[in-house]
Amino acid sequence: MPYEAGDANCDGVVNVSDAVWIINYVFISGNEPCDTNGDGELDC
Repeated sequence: MPYEAGDANCDGVVNVSDAVWIINYVFISGNEPCDTNGDGELDC
């Protein structure tokens, strides 16, 4: 499945759950977003 910009949780769609995923990552040390280009660095 190709990556879609904004799909932080890698479920294949961009929706409100991606925003929640990023908020959890930034503010409460939640799971990391997808590595979109496979370089080992998160681009969020």
